[in-house]
Amino acid sequence: MNLAQYDMATHTLQRLPAEPGMTPDELRQFSLYIQVDAMAQGESLNCILVGWEDPPSDYFGIFLLGDLADDPPPKTVLDRIEQLARGQ
Repeated sequence: MNLAQYDMATHTLQRLPAEPGMTPDELRQFSLYIQVDAMAQGESLNCILVGWEDPPSDYFGIFLLGDLADDPPPKTVLDRIEQLARGQ
């Protein structure tokens, strides 16, 4: 699984270490884990986690973390995130 964090200020993807063998379900669990961990440490976590698999898979996931879940970015931003990820 390819992983990245989308930087809202610069509109770029910041690649994270890939997680070979991670499934979409495991990615969903990971997104919940990092949110709970941040809350337990009293940290604010407002970011967009992105995960995608290489072809032939068409899996692509965007996870709005922290307060972003309550105020999601417009669809044009989400489309841009997918374009950036698929282009890497």
